Amino acid sequence: MDCIHCGLCLSQCPTYAEEGLEADSPRGRIYLMRALAEGRAEPTAEVTRHFDSCLGCRACETACPSGVRYGHLIENTREFLKQEQAPTKHRSPLVQVLEAVFPYSPRLDALLIAVRFGRKSGLIWLARRVGLMKLLGPLGAMEANLPPLRPFGSHRKFPVETKARGKEAARVGMVTGCVLPVLQPQVNEATSSVLSKAGCHVAAPRNQRCCGALHAHGGDLDTARKFARHNIALFEAWQAEHGNWDAIIINAAGCGAALKEYPAWLSEDAEWRERAEKFAAKVRDVSEFLAQEPFASRLQVLAGPPQPPAQPSRMPDATHGAAREAVPNTAGAASLPANASGRDDKLLPLEGDEQTKAAPGAPELASPRRVTYHDACHLAHGQGVRAQPRQLVKMAADGLGVELVPLGESEMCCGSAGTYNILQPAMASQLLERKMKNIQATGAGIVVSANIGCTLQLRGGARQLNSPLQVLHPVELLDQATQLTTDGRGEPRRGSAGS
Repeated sequence: MDCIHCGLCLSQCPTYAEEGLEADSPRGRIYLMRALAEGRAEPTAEVTRHFDSCLGCRACETACPSGVRYGHLIENTREFLKQEQAPTKHRSPLVQVLEAVFPYSPRLDALLIAVRFGRKSGLIWLARRVGLMKLLGPLGAMEANLPPLRPFGSHRKFPVETKARGKEAARVGMVTGCVLPVLQPQVNEATSSVLSKAGCHVAAPRNQRCCGALHAHGGDLDTARKFARHNIALFEAWQAEHGNWDAIIINAAGCGAALKEYPAWLSEDAEWRERAEKFAAKVRDVSEFLAQEPFASRLQVLAGPPQPPAQPSRMPDATHGAAREAVPNTAGAASLPANASGRDDKLLPLEGDEQTKAAPGAPELASPRRVTYHDACHLAHGQGVRAQPRQLVKMAADGLGVELVPLGESEMCCGSAGTYNILQPAMASQLLERKMKNIQATGAGIVVSANIGCTLQLRGGARQLNSPLQVLHPVELLDQATQLTTDGRGEPRRGSAGS
């Protein structure tokens, strides 16, 4: 606890920026941690509430001049609270359900059978119209934020190996995740596709487990460590049989931050500490890896030279070079509707000169020729990866003739934070409203972010505003950019990588 109480973290903390309460700031929470450790405070419900309200976004770590590792502190504090309090007081039934389902793809997939049937039969539409979904509380809101779902069992069809296209430049392992294969399988497919185009042989071993982030953030570090040991052993066994990898690729920011924390989680386990260090040393976010050479150059060849935007546009001067310091919210609680409309989103076409017309009720027109980038907290703050995804998004945008524009408060949390938007819906809604206002100010019709939680949250925000906003992962945009083969007149404008 090296906190010097300077207060530089305050303006970067989403809960403090929204509420202005010292106890709901990093500095205030560290004070409470010290009080608990020294016996000056008891783990009461009121004290616990201040820790529960923390998103764990780690923006305070970016701002801290003393290098306080707040992420470790909040996880260890939650572990302490879990041990000190009766489980029924600290862990609600909803938390227990989330921890029992979300980290396991087969369980999540099975649970969503009911959602698939309800959507296909129209029962969910009817329940929404008559207000029954509101009675389900957080579960009803969760359904509204779910994307279109593929048939049951589809996640099992992801290929174990994908060969490099052209000359092989690297061999990589790929972490496929637990929620993403069920809710956003297209992101894994785009990741494998782009890695292959960049010259990588991709291996995605079966029987992977959750990275452990969900349990670690909730204070169940014992379960998180079990997941970590399983994944380390699985990836070691694959490499022992098939040869070493140059990197282990992850496409979800929260998971990547957790994978890189394995050495810290297992630091007191002599048998696993060194194995965890070797594993974590190879972990790279997909953008972090692809921004390196020779991969970036190979993708640049496929994306082609910059294409002029069909409708050149400029952002208002006020949004250019926006300061990172957050402006406190003076409006109070969120004004976004409590429940989303639940309509299925379609990807907006990137071709065409006209602006996409906003649906009735949408406050702003969004241009499909303009894209902006939202920093996932655990990529920017947790891993320090900021420039690389922007480099790839710029490459893709230039190749597609789309303008990349900056986003105000791009590093401010969107309110997703794993399961935070389910467990703390009021604050999550306030932060989502703030984020959507910043996105609307850019006039972008496409927003890109590198974490499944963020993309689902932003899709939910777009639905609530009845906006045509398209939400993508950077590799999805890059995959589109490197698939085109003509310039619109039938003439080739892409080379072939690795030739």
